[in-house]
Amino acid sequence: MAVSKLAVVETDDIGSNVSIGEFAIVRKDVRLGDNVIIHPHAIVNGGADIAAGVEVFPYTLIGKEPKGAGATARTPSFTRAVTIGCNCSIGPGAVIFYNVNIGANTLLGDGASVRGPVCNWLAVRY
Repeated sequence: MAVSKLAVVETDDIGSNVSIGEFAIVRKDVRLGDNVIIHPHAIVNGGADIAAGVEVFPYTLIGKEPKGAGATARTPSFTRAVTIGCNCSIGPGAVIFYNVNIGANTLLGDGASVRGPVCNWLAVRY
């Protein structure tokens, strides 16, 4: 396991051969599978379950709370959970809200925003 001394890692549920870069933040209640790569400046909030072989590129936010900011007629309701299947690639600057389940082998492009509830979304094979 290669965890930068400049990263904030609050979870103990980390698989083997995991890499966490400088200034990345991994909160408690996060599970990281084997061979996961978290690049510098990425944030993974509590409730995230990231399977083996996932690569999370810089400036990505996983586990964002939906906010209405007065623009919605109802208060957002969500589950504080994000599941990312095996061998996914999450592009730089992507934002994944809570209540999302991303299927295995998915490529999520740079700057993408995924709001829940979404199940097994965008299975792009590579």
